[in-house]
Parts: sequence; structure tokens; C-alpha cells
Amino acid sequence: MKNKILTIFIVISVLAISLTSCSDMNSTATSWGGATVTDSAVYFADGMQVIALRLDNGAEIWAYPEKAAANRTFLAAPVLVGEQLIIADAGNLLTSINSRDGVTQNWQFAGAKGKYIDSPLVVGETIVAQNADNSIYALDLKGTKLWAFTAEHSFWAQPASDGQLVFAPNFDHYLYAVNLETGVLRWKTELKASLVARPTLVDGVIYVGNLNGDFFAVDSERGTILWETKVAGGVWAAPIFVDGLLYFGDQTGIVNILDAADGSVVDSINVESGIVGSGVIVTDGIVFGKENGDIITIGFDGSNLGTKTVGGSIYSNLSINGNLFVVVATKGDNPLVAFDTDVKQSWVYTTSKK
Repeated sequence: MKNKILTIFIVISVLAISLTSCSDMNSTATSWGGATVTDSAVYFADGMQVIALRLDNGAEIWAYPEKAAANRTFLAAPVLVGEQLIIADAGNLLTSINSRDGVTQNWQFAGAKGKYIDSPLVVGETIVAQNADNSIYALDLKGTKLWAFTAEHSFWAQPASDGQLVFAPNFDHYLYAVNLETGVLRWKTELKASLVARPTLVDGVIYVGNLNGDFFAVDSERGTILWETKVAGGVWAAPIFVDGLLYFGDQTGIVNILDAADGSVVDSINVESGIVGSGVIVTDGIVFGKENGDIITIGFDGSNLGTKTVGGSIYSNLSINGNLFVVVATKGDNPLVAFDTDVKQSWVYTTSKK
């Protein structure tokens, strides 16, 4: 139990180095990377570079920048929009490059003063980028700033949106709803503790957990709390909604299954190692990455369908597209491993630029 409780302090310590939202903006960011699986490639933010990999075998296509630069660190999973690959820097840069060549820069937004911890959200023609400088920035697809919304503390997690409002969790305990077109605040709701997990939006209800293990359902129109449930540990990632149930891990190593209608606990599965990232839906259930470097498949009925070892520590969200999902491992021999939806290993990317 002691080593499970240590998870949250380790993660906070690591992110504290990379955050420093209002002071020491020039400190070096050290954390874990992220990856995105698309129809054509895997884009891997591997610390000093973003690597494009072939979808079928993991072979490297290009690296951006071609030579790693000490003043740039890439941690958030890149976002593909058409042929634009939008890269959030752990510095203050949001950059769009051509996804085919990894060289051509379309535009760069340098208006933020802090670090991008998580990937931006793209809603139609609008890019919504949350930053550790306490602000959310909205840009068009040409990189032109549309508006900025500022709160009292840092925005870490990617927001959710219904196409009208943006729902953004903040480290100041509030969930904010702002107008997607104008950036004007619609409502804010206090949720007891710091929010670093992405929210999940389903049928007008926002589901999100905080770092104290409080989990909420919030009405997206009014911001009223519909129900609240306590789980064993801090929640760092978005829940997965399947057939009226919510599946998510916590930092104590419990996979929680809640009834989305009322928040009642359907099951709590002890997987014996902290879960920081969100899982992915596969053929027989949901796969989660664990701090100890294993992935575990939990059946939709809560059954343990087995584990596989990736190595290192798994903190990042797993990423899936079609029949392939990838796992990013921090400080392991294999920084990125791909699996099919039957959880059979497809390929391994072994060259880390860290």
C-alpha cells in the first residue's frame, strides 16, 4: 500500500518541475511523452523530438525538429487536423507542421507564457489550447488567436466540448464552462480539489474526478452537480463510458466501475499498481497502463483478463485508432509498444531520443 500512495507524490513532483505556472517559466521540463494513433501513422512526442512512425511496423518516417534542441521539450500527444500536425511544446509554443514531411512549418503561436501539459482540443475550425499560465487560448486553423480566457490557476488537462461550450478543469478546483466562439464564461463549479484529469462528456453530462478521489457528474448546461462519489485515490485521467458504465483507474491502483446514472459503485478491481493515464476499449474489455510497466485488460464485467509487461512505467494515456493501440513507457527499454485490439504485440519502437 505504501508504494501505491507514493505514486501521486512522484507524479506531482515530476509535473511540478514541468509546470511552474507563474514563476520560473524557464525551468527544464521532465515528464513522460504522449502518442497519437491516426489512420496513417503514429506521432510520438518523445521528449526532445516528435517522431512520426509507420502504422504497420513502427519504422521511423521523420523526426521534428531534425536535431533536438535543449530549449524545446515535447510531452503532449500531437493532434492531427487534415495535414496539419499541431504540437504543444512544454515551453510556450504551439506549432503546426506538415504531417507528411515533418519539416514544413505552417504557423507558430507564441502568445502563451507557460507550459502546455496536455494536448490541445480541436473543435471544428477552432483549436482550444489550455496552458499552465492560467489561460485557455482559442486559435483558428491558421494559428490566429481568437480569444483567451484566464482563471486563477493553471489549466493542465485537455478540455471537452459540445460544440457550443468548452469545459475546462483547473488546478484551482473549478470546472469552467466558456463559450467556444467568444471565450466568455458561462459558469464555473467548485469540485473540492485540484482537477488534472480530462473530462468525459456524454449526453449533456460531464464526468470528471479530482486529485482527492472525488468523482462527479456535472450538468453541462447549468454546471450543477448531479451526483458525487468517493473512490480510493486521486483521478488523473478521463473515464471511459461504455453502455451506461464509467471505467477509470486511480492512483492507488484501483480500476473503478461506476453506474453513470447515479454514481453507484458497480465494481472496484485492485490491480496493485497506480493508474495515471486513461485506458482504451479493445475487443474484450478495456486496457489500462500501470505504473509498474504492465498493461492490464479489464473485462466489461470487471473480470481481470490478464496482464502483459511493457516495461518502465506507464503514465501516459493509451491511444487507439481502429485495430491498433500504443503504449508509451517512461524510462523503459521500449519507449513505445503497439498492440492490436486482441492485445497481441504488433511492433516495438526502440530508439528513444531522450
